[in-house]
Amino acid sequence: MTAYANSINYLIGDVSLDHHHSYPADDKTHDTRKLTSIELIQIHLEYAEHRLRRKDISHLSESQTSNRSKAIQVLRRYRLNGIFPKHDDNYLFSEARRPRFIDHRNVHCAVGHMIKETVGETLAKDINSQFEYAYVHEMEYQPLRDWATVHGLDIDECRMIQPQYLPEINCPIFMSLTEQGHTEKLAILRQYRDNQLTRSLIGRIVIRTYYLSCHVTGPLARRSPQFRRTLSRLLTPIVDNVETK
Repeated sequence: MTAYANSINYLIGDVSLDHHHSYPADDKTHDTRKLTSIELIQIHLEYAEHRLRRKDISHLSESQTSNRSKAIQVLRRYRLNGIFPKHDDNYLFSEARRPRFIDHRNVHCAVGHMIKETVGETLAKDINSQFEYAYVHEMEYQPLRDWATVHGLDIDECRMIQPQYLPEINCPIFMSLTEQGHTEKLAILRQYRDNQLTRSLIGRIVIRTYYLSCHVTGPLARRSPQFRRTLSRLLTPIVDNVETK
C-alpha cells in the first residue's frame, strides 16, 4: 500500500481535499487554496467520519455497534472543537509530517481523544508513553487493538483517522534549505544541534534565541523568496564548517 509521508494522513494521503465538497458539511465551506493547518485537519477528520458512518457494520455485535456510534460522535465533537496536537521545539528541522499522540499541552490526537473519552485517560497515556510519535500501524500494543475491537473499529480505520502534523514553528532554515534541495544539510544541522549545541549553556541559549526569532523570521521567509535564497547562501559555509568538525 502507498505511504503518504508528506500528506495529512499516512494511509490515504490528501484524498479528503478532493472529496470534502461531495458530501454535506456542517461547518463553513473551505477555499482549498487558503487552508490553515487546522482546517486541513478538520477536513480530513470530516472525511474520515463520513467513511466510518458509511461502512457496512452488519457483522458487528449490538454492543460494538453502539460503542462505535459513540466513538464516532466523540470524533465529530473533537473535529469541530478544532484543538489538535502540535510539535514543539524538539521537532524542528523536520523533512516531513509526523503524528503525535499527546502533545506538550496535553492535547490528544484524534485516536487518543477517542480513547480518552470512551475508556479514560489511563490507556491513552500508556500508549503515549511508548508510541508518542508513532503511526498506528507501528503500535504493537494489544490494549489498543482490544479497544478498537470493543468499539467496532479495525486498525486500518484507526490509521485512516490519524492525522500527521508539520512542526509548529515556521522555521526559515527548513524553508530555505528545502527549497534549494539541500535536505541533507538539515540532517547535519539537526545532528550538530542535538550532539553539540545542547551540551553547553551558550549553545542552549543560541538554540532558544533562534526558536524565539522564528516567530518573526519564519513569516518573512515564507513571504520572501529573496530572503530564503540569501539565508540558504549564508548557511552553506556554516554547514560545511560543521560537517568538517
